[in-house]
Amino acid sequence: MLVSGLVDNRSIIHLDLSCNRIGDKGARAISKLLESRSVLNRLDLNDNMIHAEGGKALARSLPNAPSLMSLNLSLNSIGDSGVRAICHVLQKATNVRNLNLAANGATESSISEITSLIGSNRTILKIDLSSNEFGNGEITKEIAEVLTTAYSEGVSMIRSLDVRSCGMDPEEIYKIEDLIRGKTEDAILAKITQQDEVK
Repeated sequence: MLVSGLVDNRSIIHLDLSCNRIGDKGARAISKLLESRSVLNRLDLNDNMIHAEGGKALARSLPNAPSLMSLNLSLNSIGDSGVRAICHVLQKATNVRNLNLAANGATESSISEITSLIGSNRTILKIDLSSNEFGNGEITKEIAEVLTTAYSEGVSMIRSLDVRSCGMDPEEIYKIEDLIRGKTEDAILAKITQQDEVK
């Protein structure tokens, strides 16, 4: 009922349904809202008992949501299939800047789509993958390699990548953080230099 009332609404830009147990049924309803070309630019659905089916429904709707800039799905249970579906869709052109998939039961089998997202998306600034179950294999090295390449090719805009509490080697996490910190500092310096040249 709430969603049907929002379909024709062109004034609400932030929808926060956190902690409402909307489940997959609610996620499917939200996906229909996004497919209606809503003007939402921020959608918070954390802690809502959403599983893989709901995650995939939301993923399918993202290409039709050009205004959406922030998507929070933390503390759900969309699992590997849901995470992979969302990351796959976001590899293509979208306006999403902030993506939160923390604590969703994702494992190492999601890494291929995650690294593809990191290496191809040109708009995302912040990704939160914390408290998933990636393990301590070669994952952090893969992420670091993809980030390095994406930065060198001018593809990635990522300024924050949270992979804490995922079972990863802390030393490797520090390397990723250092890599991002260096890129962020370079971007700030470049902006200051550009401003000085304008003056």
